[in-house]
Amino acid sequence: MLSALAGLADSIYLVTSHYRVHTDISYKSFCAISKALNCDTVSQSSYAIFMGVPVSLLGVLGYLIFVVITAFLYRNDFIDGKRRGWHTLFIISAIFSAYSVVLALISNYYIHSYCIMCILSYIINFILLFLTLMIIQRFAKAPFFKSLKDDIVFFISHRWLQKIIPAF
Repeated sequence: MLSALAGLADSIYLVTSHYRVHTDISYKSFCAISKALNCDTVSQSSYAIFMGVPVSLLGVLGYLIFVVITAFLYRNDFIDGKRRGWHTLFIISAIFSAYSVVLALISNYYIHSYCIMCILSYIINFILLFLTLMIIQRFAKAPFFKSLKDDIVFFISHRWLQKIIPAF
């Protein structure tokens, strides 16, 4: 949970920096150190936007989803005493990590500049992947894909929403 919160804070900084770089001509982030190590260069590249949305904003949304799911996993009344959701979090963190590799390769081969805060995000993503894998290996009782299917069915059903928000 703390790793996901750190990722959320990092992404919020990256969103703020992204918008400031594009709107304030005098803005220079703390990590604009050199030509090769410059968050502003990375933020100004065309690769900083995916499908019309800043990548850092997608990070904020992704980490928020991760934090919300993790927070609900710790509520016994939410999960009915069963360890549901960790397989879903593993898939989410695997997607985060794979996307981190893609972004690191783009930064290296196309932008030729690195962002310290982006690298921190990559590290956090791999930590989340490692932690969810460790939890699954330690506590999973059913096969991976069966547990993942149970997670998806659980999240799609509205029973868990009724425990949080009675209006559902």
